[in-house]
Amino acid sequence: MGARRRGDARRSRLRHRQGGGVQDPQPRRQADRRGGGDAGRPRGAARDPGEKRAARLRQALRRPLRRGVKPGDRADRRRAFRRVSGGARLPAPLRAARRLRQGIAGFAAVMAYLAGWNYILCALFITFDVVARSLLGFSSAATTEVTGYMLAGGIAWSLAHTLARRAHIRVDVWVNRLPLRFRSVLHLVSLLLLFGFALFCAWAAWALLDESLLFEAHDNSALRIPLALPQGIWGFGILVFCAMIAALVLESVLSLLLGRAGELDRLLGSRTLEDETAEALEAVEMAREGARPPAEAPPGLKRSLSA
Repeated sequence: MGARRRGDARRSRLRHRQGGGVQDPQPRRQADRRGGGDAGRPRGAARDPGEKRAARLRQALRRPLRRGVKPGDRADRRRAFRRVSGGARLPAPLRAARRLRQGIAGFAAVMAYLAGWNYILCALFITFDVVARSLLGFSSAATTEVTGYMLAGGIAWSLAHTLARRAHIRVDVWVNRLPLRFRSVLHLVSLLLLFGFALFCAWAAWALLDESLLFEAHDNSALRIPLALPQGIWGFGILVFCAMIAALVLESVLSLLLGRAGELDRLLGSRTLEDETAEALEAVEMAREGARPPAEAPPGLKRSLSA
């Protein structure tokens, strides 16, 4: 009772000194109104359902990133990233080889887009021929030959872009567990073997084209298409594929000689979980930007996706 009375007397004295109001010795933290949210919430971080979904997707994709990765690989990747992003100037030969490879990769990307539209036209042509044969009673009489040429040309024109994007199927369960230096050498050896096979395919393709031009060969369809036309398109795709491999070989050899094994591993190694995660996050960001006008996109979402 004595302690309670002393407390009441203290509060009455404080009330008398402050004019009837009691001051809290430890006031509550006021909410930060800059972001319209809770206390300590950063500016612009609005409560957006899309932002929450993007954050959950980012956490779910990045959770398995560190599984199965050796500490030495992490250190090598960090050192390579610091060399590239820290403004270190590349040697002139390596810089020229990288520009050559990027130029061929850009041209190969255009060829891959054309190959994709070629597949769409092929599907439309087959659909039209089937519908016309079933309902209208006529056919083009050249569906098999023309679509075969289109498919062969589309495959050949997409080879270089597939290699540049490291999208070829490979079995690398054992290779990824090797030391970085040895793994980089194996990447280069496999690329050289692929280069030899691609050169053989290019030689065979252009030998076939030369023979078709010599004999003025045509196909057996009603259209009588000169075989040199589809064979030339097919051979050109294989030739660009060889040029892409040659540019990669040049840059890889220079990187290995200059002691940049980490860059060679990123250039020729299989796609990692980090690459897949970055591509998935980029696709989410592109979908979000296409779903709403740029002015309405919350800045917190862009920061969370680019983090």
